[in-house]
Parts: sequence; structure tokens; C-alpha cells
Amino acid sequence: MNVIDKYNRRIDYLRFSITDKCNHRCFYCMPADVKFLPSDGLLTIDEIGILAEIFSNLGIKQIRITGGEALLREDVVDVTKKLSKYFQLSLTTNGSKLKELAGPLRESGLLSVNVSLNSLNEDRFYEITRGSLKPVLEGIESAIDCKLFVKINTVVSQMNLDELGDLVDFSAKRGIPIRFIEMMPIGKANRGVVFEEEILKRLSAFELKPSNVKLGAGPGRYFVTKDGNYVGIISAMSRSFCTSCNKLRLSCGGKLYPEAARIVFRSGVPIVMAPLDLTHQVVATEREAEKLRSLGHRFQIMADLLMFFKSTYKSVFNIDGAILHDPCTVMYLLHPEIFESQDYFVDVETKGELTYGQTVVDVWRTTNNKPNAKVLLKVDRDKFFSILFEKFRCLTGR
Repeated sequence: MNVIDKYNRRIDYLRFSITDKCNHRCFYCMPADVKFLPSDGLLTIDEIGILAEIFSNLGIKQIRITGGEALLREDVVDVTKKLSKYFQLSLTTNGSKLKELAGPLRESGLLSVNVSLNSLNEDRFYEITRGSLKPVLEGIESAIDCKLFVKINTVVSQMNLDELGDLVDFSAKRGIPIRFIEMMPIGKANRGVVFEEEILKRLSAFELKPSNVKLGAGPGRYFVTKDGNYVGIISAMSRSFCTSCNKLRLSCGGKLYPEAARIVFRSGVPIVMAPLDLTHQVVATEREAEKLRSLGHRFQIMADLLMFFKSTYKSVFNIDGAILHDPCTVMYLLHPEIFESQDYFVDVETKGELTYGQTVVDVWRTTNNKPNAKVLLKVDRDKFFSILFEKFRCLTGR
């Protein structure tokens, strides 16, 4: 199966964040006092394996592992090994942990790394990143020695504009390409943006010639120097590349960003949507808990869990019962005949300030768009629990 959106773009590339933690504080990226997710908020290695199979079946061919700083995740080598079974695998890193991990990552199936290098001057590097330059340089050398395909990423600002030539020379001496990235003017980086035109002027001595070479799945446009070395530019501000975008973004907590979810809804793949309006129709009460207890001691724990969730739903949402979200989804897969549904056009809001990321069902068909999803509306509650308890009784031999 392939995911193709309404603009006829084949989505075959996934940027997969495996942690939000980072040990650098680049001024254009992250504030000093940012709060990270607790460890139990991250996808587990098993969940990553499940998602890998799903995305592989959807036609994803390449994955770029990102963070935060991906190498801060303790099981990053295991994650790489898991994903490399399905995909061509690359990774973006600040390089601070690359020296010791380049070898194990290469052995686990990683093919390439992009390393952030914003200055060759130790003091300036610290000023930009609040990190140390030496481990990054050592990490680059280690990655090259381990036969990883290495690219350098440099975010260009007024702080390092005078170093662009030196950075090109640094990359050329090692036979690796470098990409200069226009800085996004966000937060403290809202001044000092350097556009592609100025970058090219600064590199005029290298007599850059446009090249059709494609190095990786990113949006960089490449040039070749008079000495045959590759220089890329990602013009995030001055030159739109949305029309050629082929990627989804997955957060370290397992969430697709709204723009990515919108692409999925508009891709044409079969979608069945089970909204909360549906799952709230199968609320387990004390009656269901007592039925479970009557089946024997092995169901006692399940009954106790139901009562725990019933108490939680009551105190938090004022709902008198435990809502069975996941069992409702499984029941549809096994017994769709007890559900009522309607085909609707479903979209994801990506513009609204207050509704950003909200899934919207065009119930009144105001958009005049063709339906793209089957929305489950009703479930026969009595039949739901009848089937459920019938399966439970089978486990008891009764």
C-alpha cells in the first residue's frame, strides 16, 4: 500500500523523534529551562516495533531518527536495530555522543548521519549551542571511520556568517557534503536571519554550480564546488519546498503532527474512525464487574480494574462507569455488524489558534468534499457485552 495525498505526493519518508531531551541549548531551537517528558511518556521499544510494521505496510521506505538529541536515549542502538529491519535508516544528531556510538549504530543497521556543526570556533560554538565543540568533531571523525554516510548541517545566522567558507573547507577535506540551513525566526532567533541569496554570495569563491544530485530524502538543493565537493542549501524561509514534501513527522510520544494526520486523512487509504461519541456508549458499570466476578477468581483482577477506572472516570470526568475504548475498536474488527456507521469527509484543523490539531467531521456536508472515512456512530451495547462475556465464558470452559 502507498499513501498518496490529494496533491499526488507519495508519502514514503518519516521523521521519527525518539526523545525530546537534548544536552545542547541552541539559541534558535530550545530555551534553557525547557521541561521534558517523563520517561514513561516516551514510546517503548515494543511500541516502536508495532509502529514500524504499520508504517512499513503504509509504504514508508525511509526513516530519519531525530530528537531532541536521539543519542541521549539509552536504547537508541536497539531502536535502530528494530527499525532497520523495515527501512533505510538515517539519524540526525548534535554529535556529542557520536564518538562512542557510531560503531554500534552502524552495526545495528544505520546508514547515514546528519551532524549539526554551527561553528569551528570553540567559544562561538558554545555561544550558539551551550555545548562543547570537541566531542562533536571527534564524533564526526568516528562516524566517517565507521563508514557511515555523513552530512554536516549548519544553521546560518549572523553569528557564524563569516565561517561559511571555513565550514565548506572542513567538509571538503573529509569528503562529506555540507548543508546550510536558513534559520527559522522563532523566539530568540527572531532577528539575524540570513537568506539563501546572502549565503550564496558568501560562497562565491567556490564557484558553485547547481547540481541535480539528491543526497538523502530531505529538501536540500545541492551545488557542486569547483573542486567537486557538494554544498546544499535548505531555504526554509526564502524558497518554499512544500510541493515536493514527502514526509510525516511522529513525536516521541507517538503522536503524528496535525499536518501529517491531515495527509493521512486525504491520502485515499481506507479509514474507519471510532470517535469518543461511540466509545462512550459502551460504559462498564458495577453490573459488568459483578458478571466478571461470577466467572471465577481469574476474572477478579479484571473486575477490580474496571472499578478502579470507574472511580477515576467519575472523579475526573463525572462519568459513571469505565469506558472501553480499545475493546470497542477490537469489537468492530471482529463484529462490525453490531455497529452503525456513515461515510463522511474528515479533516484536521491546521490553521486555527484554538483548534489546532482538532479532527473535524463534516456531518452537515458543508465542504462539499467527497467522504474519506467511515465514521462509527452507534454500537448495540447489549450485543457488545453479550459477545464479550460469551468470549470470557469460553475461557472458563463453561
